[in-house]
Amino acid sequence: MKKLLWVFTLVFSLSMFSNNMPPTLSNFRIEKGQTSKVYFDSSAKITTSSAKGFTISGKKISGITINSGKTTGHYFKVSKPFTFWDNNTIRYNGGSNLKSEDNKLLSDFTLEYIANNLAEPKSSTYRYVSLTGNNKNDGTSESKAWRTIDKAASTVTAGMTVWIKAGNYGNENVVLDKSGTASKPIKFIGYKSKIGDIN
Repeated sequence: MKKLLWVFTLVFSLSMFSNNMPPTLSNFRIEKGQTSKVYFDSSAKITTSSAKGFTISGKKISGITINSGKTTGHYFKVSKPFTFWDNNTIRYNGGSNLKSEDNKLLSDFTLEYIANNLAEPKSSTYRYVSLTGNNKNDGTSESKAWRTIDKAASTVTAGMTVWIKAGNYGNENVVLDKSGTASKPIKFIGYKSKIGDIN
């Protein structure tokens, strides 16, 4: 009986303690296909009408949506979409009316990481470089590879991936003056003997 009473007291005490805690936000993330939202979870059901006091690095918050009656599916909206290359944090300096259903206000927090789950942009074209290649080739396959990295650098366009086979290319003076974009990056990726064999 003493043991049962002790367990009941412990559970009741923990429950009372947790009921006095302010809500916490966690699991900040950018989901696939949702480039203008940062989703998050809450430790309790929450309400708010204001994103005041929240700051996302490199972005301007344009609103907040609470999944009423739930602890998941809440999100912040940002005015400029995220890309695969974004690496952001979020902080809260107070001022919002975000609170739990029992009126506990959110506490300040700093620099929580936002997980980026967006897919890396796929290349639209591929070129190849190897020691057995020739710069008179078009570079469009391993059998038609270029011989120098400099040839690839002077030829690449936005959205292109250049696969470079392992080897000693000597003392090349490589100048890359071409530009990609967030959705069409230029990539130079090495491999040993088979495309993709180096992670």
